[in-house]
Amino acid sequence: MTGFDENTGVALYGPAESALTFTTDTEGSISVNGLLDGNYTLVETKAPDGYQLTDPQKETSFVVENGKLQQTTGIIHGADEADLGNPNGVVNRENTTTDNTITVENVQNYGDFHFIKQDVNTQEKLAGAEFSILRAKDPTVKLMKKIANLTSGEYPYAWSDEDTGSDWEEVKLISDSEGKFSIEGLKQGAYCLQETKAPEGYALPKNEAAYTEFTVDDDPTTSDETTIDNQPKGILPSTGSMGIIVFILVGIALVGGAVIYFKKRHQETEA
Repeated sequence: MTGFDENTGVALYGPAESALTFTTDTEGSISVNGLLDGNYTLVETKAPDGYQLTDPQKETSFVVENGKLQQTTGIIHGADEADLGNPNGVVNRENTTTDNTITVENVQNYGDFHFIKQDVNTQEKLAGAEFSILRAKDPTVKLMKKIANLTSGEYPYAWSDEDTGSDWEEVKLISDSEGKFSIEGLKQGAYCLQETKAPEGYALPKNEAAYTEFTVDDDPTTSDETTIDNQPKGILPSTGSMGIIVFILVGIALVGGAVIYFKKRHQETEA
């Protein structure tokens, strides 16, 4: 961080060709005491573990006048603080947090999840499948994404039962020509993927088969690709399912009935 006299442009805190570096403590704060009156710029150069720098990188400009923070531009919310003291470096006056603190927000690097849609029998990758994201398998609460007026560093997602308006729309994921689709940057919590439209020529999964649950924990991660199968229309259910068992039983009953019928006709003919 480098400070310059607002009238002369002369560096006051550190040489003009370099900047001072500070590191936040365990409470996410840094304190800078003894700043002379002037204009300063605070730039975050390294994010904490599990977080990422805002993109584009933000500069927070501020003015110290009479030993007190007077003006800022840039991010004024978040987790990292720069505390300004008395300009002579001897006596630090008591100022309120509002008047004496710059707060810089970091974007947390949450979980990214990747999926592949494929034919259950041939593993052919399927395009055009559509999905919604639910909160813990609750079909009434869907994930929304902010599509307008998003500020740098702002978390872009919210649930449909939260205070969302015209700036938000429901998250819809669609598999591409390679069957791939993904969701990135989700906060910690339980989520559920629901298939709402099957690829052309395929049956829409029902009941439990329509849902794929996943969880974002407190360890930022990128998942491996999870495969989600689809059954072609007109194909019997997979072996072991209730559908094929019923089909077999019905078939046996029909064959048995036919045998009895023809045996009876044969007996009548001989008589």
